[in-house]
Amino acid sequence: MFKKIILIAGFAILSLSSFAQETSFGVTAGYLNSIYSVKDEVYNYNLSESGYYVGAFLDISLNESLSLVPGVNYSNSHDSNMLYVPLMLKYSIADSGFYLQGGPQASIIFDEERVRHNQDFGIDLGFGLGYDINEHFFLEAKYYLEVTNRFKDHEFHMSNDLKEGLNSLMIGVGYKF
Repeated sequence: MFKKIILIAGFAILSLSSFAQETSFGVTAGYLNSIYSVKDEVYNYNLSESGYYVGAFLDISLNESLSLVPGVNYSNSHDSNMLYVPLMLKYSIADSGFYLQGGPQASIIFDEERVRHNQDFGIDLGFGLGYDINEHFFLEAKYYLEVTNRFKDHEFHMSNDLKEGLNSLMIGVGYKF
């Protein structure tokens, strides 16, 4: 199933890039803060872990102020390895250098210990703010809120109302080629 999603997403990106005014490729890296939460009717636990992320993206211009930004990011925070696959819509604010972003993201956990009682695949909704320093360098901050419940092993926990999620804050720098 995951291979089909990647194949369809890749085809869609290639199709969009053929209609786009301009497409650029870039790399990004920065600070990651993962907020892991577990909640049920009586229990509320949050754990914040710091780490880093590195990734690559396409910036597919749709018009003067809108672009589609698909990407892939590898992250590591406190012995946890993940892959993030965002698809953000970017709105550039006039000639200010600032831009807003929003859109969905797929997140995949690679650690066997974490996925023993949890789903390894999740869907997040993200939003962010960025600033183009010049034609190549930029700064940005994005927050992703998980909308899926990662908990899958109800025999492990007595409550059927247990909800588990992973939200992420990414603050980084990027370079467009």
